[in-house]
Formats: sequence, structure tokens, C-alpha cells
Amino acid sequence: MQILSLHPRHDANVAVLAKNDYHIIELERVFNERHLDWMHPGIPGLSPSKISQILAEHLRQFFPGGFDAGVVSEAKAPPIEPFNIAHWHHYQHHRAHAAVAFYQSPFPQALVISYDGGGEDGYFRSFLADYQSGITYLDEGLRLNLGSAYAVLAEPILEIKRSTISLFPNAGKMMGLAGYGSPVKKWLPAIRDFYRDVKKSALRIPELPLLGVRLGVDLSGKTLSGQLAADYAATCQQAFEDVLFAAIWPIMRANPLPVCLTGGCALNVIFNEKLSRRADVPVFVPPNPNDCGLALGSMLLHVPPARTINVTYAGLPLLDMELLESHKNKRKIDAVGVAKLLAAGKILGVARGGSEHGPRALGNRSILADPGIMGLKDRLNRRIKFRESFRPYGPITKEDKVTEYFECGRCDMSFMSFNPQVKSSWGHLAAVVHVDGSARVQTVRRDQNPWIYEVLDAFESSQGYALLLNTSFNTKGRPILTTVKEALEVLRNTEIDGVVIEDWLCLR
Repeated sequence: MQILSLHPRHDANVAVLAKNDYHIIELERVFNERHLDWMHPGIPGLSPSKISQILAEHLRQFFPGGFDAGVVSEAKAPPIEPFNIAHWHHYQHHRAHAAVAFYQSPFPQALVISYDGGGEDGYFRSFLADYQSGITYLDEGLRLNLGSAYAVLAEPILEIKRSTISLFPNAGKMMGLAGYGSPVKKWLPAIRDFYRDVKKSALRIPELPLLGVRLGVDLSGKTLSGQLAADYAATCQQAFEDVLFAAIWPIMRANPLPVCLTGGCALNVIFNEKLSRRADVPVFVPPNPNDCGLALGSMLLHVPPARTINVTYAGLPLLDMELLESHKNKRKIDAVGVAKLLAAGKILGVARGGSEHGPRALGNRSILADPGIMGLKDRLNRRIKFRESFRPYGPITKEDKVTEYFECGRCDMSFMSFNPQVKSSWGHLAAVVHVDGSARVQTVRRDQNPWIYEVLDAFESSQGYALLLNTSFNTKGRPILTTVKEALEVLRNTEIDGVVIEDWLCLR
């Protein structure tokens, strides 16, 4: 049996279950437009019907047998005729988020909390999950639209320039800027009230000047910069945490189970880390808690798995490998050879195997470098990634070494979902240490990603530490790449030293 699942809105994506394996297509990586909305693509010449036709052609190549059933995550479906499926099933937004988190977690039973900018079943929902009863709503939900509010609050900051029609990229940028500031105590009550006032994001930007009156700060446009902007970002982050802790804590006390966090707001690594420190139960966040996981979540509700699933690298393979065959400037390279180049100070892009499912690069579509290189962060920002200087870079390390470098709790850090403090003895690896002393770390085991583990092993033999800078293989405003063509364009148009495509090295 082959089953197709669609999520047609923000961060549109497709999931396929075939021969008991999951395959994910995130549309932004096919159409090279971040946070693509299938129903409103915003690209000249690209309509919902055209997207459906292109995807149907892709799917026929990969899954020639067709599909026995279809699943859609939203009540308003995209054009479905090209997929030639007779029966479609619908599952609700937050329940799909909950399935994504629980069925990737190591827990046989869990409390799942989902919160983001909203779905047809609310903004903030909690669930009980186990393999016998499945995913069941725990309550009627709380009226907290934290996702939209957080994104809107970032709008007045001059340093945060919205690169797409979506507000949501603002959130990650403000989280990074918050580390440079300190919460302003007198601002907290008004900003907490802003979070608690439930409205859609599009309706909230006009409210910012009124919020500014309460704060005594002009929020009428791109009016905040420098230290004032950093303190404002830190206050918005603190207020977010205050409101969220007040909402979550009673639910956790009443249901003393391991906790899964999901929904777009579960990408807030600062809150995740603090919750994991305060909780007396394990906390898990999947690699795909945002809307990019909704097609998979709906699929899991339709066909619940019997055990924990692993979809970390279930994304698209490179779609144009034939282009590499005609590229003359390439040579074979293995993991040890890559480690030697990194130890020599080279910055390398890596595109191997299936793409990561979710917004974090986890070794298969990554840019890697030695974090001990002097001035590395500035070089990446100015000459390769072209992004804001205040945004941190994360490290990747071996799971069995993580406590050597970081003040870790007991959470699973496989997916860059937490930001523990870096131990003082490793603070000199400055490129992966944020201004507040934290790092959004990813751990890897040999069985998770043998190639990247071998790179870390060989790098440790040379440098004395199994720790590399790991950031997504893309440039500012672009999705994580999915073609050889894009990888070679980064090689030509930036100052990256080389790219590793499968087992081939191309140097600048």
C-alpha cells in the first residue's frame, strides 16, 4: 500500500508512505522559495494547480504504482485531481503536530504540548499519547497565539529585515538578538498582555504603536536598533517564557509524564532549554515541529506506527546528480579526507544522501568548519551566508562527547532543539558560542549518521576536540538546497572553500 499526505498551507509539504518507509518533500526546496504556501505561492506564473501538476509528475517518477489513499492536513485542500486518488482523509492541525512529536520520541507514553500561530483546532493544545490509545486531546485548549505574537513583536527592530512575505522568519532572528540584551522589567507586563491577546498576525501589526505607548518607546515602524533593540528582544523573549511557563506548568503537574513539545514555537531553543532544566521529566522536541511536519503528522494519525520512527534524513535526494558527472573540477574524497581539510581551516559545504526533514541542517545539507578558526563567524556572515551578525551558529559533536563540552541536561540534543551553556574550558571555540555563553548543539551517534560521525572522529584525532561548526547549506533568504546546481552556485558565488557532493569534492 502507498499513501500520500499533503499539507497545502505555510511551509507546504508532502509525505509518502511506501513499503513501510516515509519520504518527505518540502515544497520550498523544490520551488526555491522559503515558507512556500501552496494555496498562495506568490511566485509569478506559479498557481496552486501548477504546483499540483509538478508534484504529481515528481511523485510518478519516484512512486510509479500510484496511491491507494490520500490524507490532507487542512480542511481546505489544494487541487487534488492530478494525484488521481479516490478517497481523501482530513486530520486537524495540532493533533498532526502532536503525532509528529510523539511517534519520533523514545517514550511509550507522553504528554504532548503543541503551540504556534494557529490551526483549525486552536493555537495551544495538549494531548495524551500512547501506542494503544493514540493521540487524544487532553482539554479544550488555551487561547494563546504565541507564534503570531512573537513574530509581530520583532517587526519594529531595524536589524531584522523580513526577507519573505511571511512574518515567521522574524522569530528566529529575534531569539538570536535577545542574547545581546537584558529584559526591561517595566516593559514585561505590557508585552505579556500582548501575548495573551489572541488575534491573527495580520491584524496585530497596527497594534504595535499602542503597545509602544505603554512601553514609552516608538514602535510605529523600523524604529529600534542597537542596544535598545537588543533589550526589547530580550524582554519579548522573557515575556514569552513567562506566559508559556504559566500555561504549561499546571498541565505538567496534573500529568507527570515525559513531555514532547511541538508546533512552530517549539523551535524556541531558549525556552526548551529552560523547561528541560526545571522539569523533573524528560523533554523531547522533534526535528520537524513546525508546519513542515504536518503532512507526516497527518499520515501518522491515519496509519499509526507500531514503534518509534526515524525520519531525520527522509527528505529529497539531490535531484540533478547528472550535473556532477559533467563537472570537471572534482575528485573523490572520504570522511577522513574531509576532516583533514577542515583541520587545515577550510570551510566546506556538504550535500549527501537524503535531505534533513525540518528546518535544521543535521549533517547531510550542512556547511562545516573548525570553530576554533579566528574570525570564522564574521567570514561566514559577510562572505558566505550573508546574514545578520547577531545570529549564532551551532556546533555538532558526538553524543558520547557532548558532556565534555556542554552543561547538558538529560534531553535528546540530536536535532538542535536546546541551547546548553558551553563549558568555560571550551569557550575559545568562539564561532559556536553565543554571546550569552550558550550553543544550539546537535549530537550524533555512529548509527544515526556514520559519515558525519567518522568526520568528527578523524577531526578529533587531529585537533583534540570532536566539535565542528554546523550551519545550513544555503545562503540568506534561500531554503536548504536540494540540487547540485545550487551547491555549485554557492561554490562560484561565495568564498566557501569547497563543496562535498556525495563522495566527490569540488574546490573553489
